[in-house]
Amino acid sequence: MNQLIDEKNINGKITVPKYPLESLNAYELNETVPWVKALLVELNENAEEKLPEEYIETSHLEIKLNIEKKFKGTYGEYLLITGSLDTEYHTVCVRTSNEMKETLEVEFKACYIDDQYQENEELQDQIDIFMDGELYELYFYENRQADIKLLIHEQIFLNY
Repeated sequence: MNQLIDEKNINGKITVPKYPLESLNAYELNETVPWVKALLVELNENAEEKLPEEYIETSHLEIKLNIEKKFKGTYGEYLLITGSLDTEYHTVCVRTSNEMKETLEVEFKACYIDDQYQENEELQDQIDIFMDGELYELYFYENRQADIKLLIHEQIFLNY
């Protein structure tokens, strides 16, 4: 079962124990997935001529993810995520106050480890982690669930 595109998964979370170990899975998501649509609606909130939901037909959010679950004695189960997002949305020009379309393209790499390590002294002020020979942005999953929607939301608004 594909957790990320399950219509019942409105929160965009992956249950880590149910995710297959040592297999790389690729996802291509867009606004047909409910939690991705919610992100696109939020992106369109600054446009004022219509309701944010009404801009869905003339905007898009496409997300590509590669996700792999691994195990390391130090951190237990962890997820490595590489991805990109491409969006075009409606907003208002801060200079002219006219409605306009804006585009955004972002690439990212993230590593989710169990939140029990969040208080680990060596990770306390870290925003990145070196895993499997590469540097990833550090995220923690809670209650055995990795919040992928939060990751995408942060990537969008850090680059907004």
